[in-house]
Order: sequence, then structure tokens, then C-alpha cells
Amino acid sequence: MARVVEGEPAGGMQVDELMETLYESLLRRLRADFRLERERRGLVADPGFWG
Repeated sequence: MARVVEGEPAGGMQVDELMETLYESLLRRLRADFRLERERRGLVADPGFWG
């Protein structure tokens, strides 16, 4: 069950919604960063080559 963030008005963002938004944003950035790092190291294989 979602709770209202303390100090927020009744129509404020719910804690679960806030966490979901932050989590998705951080996850997207981390995946992009990890992929870029793998590309820099030459560890990303071309899927077309193996398929």
C-alpha cells in the first residue's frame, strides 16, 4: 500500500510512484554507462556476426 510523503499535500506524489520513477531513471543510466564501458573495452559482440 502506498503512503503519502510527509510534508506533501494530499495530492502529492506517493512514495511508491517516486521510487519507481527514480529507479527506472537510474537503471536506464546505469545500463547505458555499463554498455559504454563494455564498448570502450571491446567486450560488446556484434549480434549480427553471431546470428
